[in-house]
Amino acid sequence: MPAGLARRFLSQPDAVRGWSRAQTAGTLAIVAAFWAVIAWRWWAFDLVIPWDSKNQFFAFFSFLSRGVSEGQIPLWNTFHFAGHPSIADPQSLILSPIFLAAAALMKAPSMRQFDLVHLSHFLMGAIAIVLLVRRRRWHPLAAILAALVFMLGGPGASRLQHVTLTVSLCYLPLVLYMAEETLDRASWRWGLGFALSAVAMAMSRDQVAFLGSLAVIGLVLWRFARAPDRWTFFKTRLPILAMVAVLGVAALAVPTLITLQLLVFSNRPEIGFGTAAPGSWSPMNALTMLVPNLYASIATDGSYWGPGDITWSEIDWTDRTTNYLYLGALPAILLIWHGAAGLRLFSGRALSLSLFLGCALIYALGWHTPIFHLLYAYFPGVSLYRRPADALMIALVPLALLSAALLDRYLRDGRP
Repeated sequence: MPAGLARRFLSQPDAVRGWSRAQTAGTLAIVAAFWAVIAWRWWAFDLVIPWDSKNQFFAFFSFLSRGVSEGQIPLWNTFHFAGHPSIADPQSLILSPIFLAAAALMKAPSMRQFDLVHLSHFLMGAIAIVLLVRRRRWHPLAAILAALVFMLGGPGASRLQHVTLTVSLCYLPLVLYMAEETLDRASWRWGLGFALSAVAMAMSRDQVAFLGSLAVIGLVLWRFARAPDRWTFFKTRLPILAMVAVLGVAALAVPTLITLQLLVFSNRPEIGFGTAAPGSWSPMNALTMLVPNLYASIATDGSYWGPGDITWSEIDWTDRTTNYLYLGALPAILLIWHGAAGLRLFSGRALSLSLFLGCALIYALGWHTPIFHLLYAYFPGVSLYRRPADALMIALVPLALLSAALLDRYLRDGRP
């Protein structure tokens, strides 16, 4: 990078105009290059994403690709048991926009092609993270850090085998970005983008999509509560938000209803509290933020001994992929020293992200707090899902943005 261009890239963004074109283009190029290296490593080491990714989701995608390439809409899978309604199964990928578009281009996809389509969602989410940081006029280096935390952070990267959950996670930053632009601009065009991205996330109909939808609703309520003139804010945004809600309900009504019909024949029409609660995230897992191989979390010899292992004393059926929190050394230093000890998590624009993170972690802790039992008993939708620890995936978004906020604060003000 030429010296002059590097200086422009590394300079503090203008407080009024925000990032320059060089900063925007440079940041996106660097993030895309990092993603390319991340994706390339799977080819370089002759690896594919294992477990459910291939045992279930790759088989569904292969069926979808063959049907679409033959000009059919594969709403019914004749190869699954004695026949299975693909349209009713949230894990069939038939209503996932990027997978559906890829299926139209691949008649007989390989496992590596499937992984590439899957990993492309992380590039989409990372770009949305960059755009969220740019909106706040934080430093481009902070945006790069946030994007890397999102793409490589433990709560997301360790769960790659659960394809639809990670797809829902990757749509969440895009939905938040569209929502913020819609609320700031009171724009019908941005509102349409907000609706379409929210529908794409919610189509997975999994717990991450459910919690992500609640996070977006929380953002709208937060912005309303913080508006200088709440009545004007309410009056100018309500018609647009009503359009978003109508489009969302119209798009999700049929898939949701037929999924509920399929649940009648399922052995999980509702998850009992005694089944869901042992899927809670143990507080002991928080230590994996500091030590990447604590409990032998990333060992390949089967020596894991942390929460969820048979050696663990309390009832816990999570596993090391569910529990893993490691984000990297720099985010850990920023969050613990600059954020918690330096109290920077509780001031300025970091406050709303800290509340977001706190809510996600409280839900993930499940029965380790009294709150989850109340949510399970009285909050609609919670009893449909097992494993409250899945909320740790939602926590990855505020963790990434808080890392950016704290790095930007350090670049501006120094140490706490």
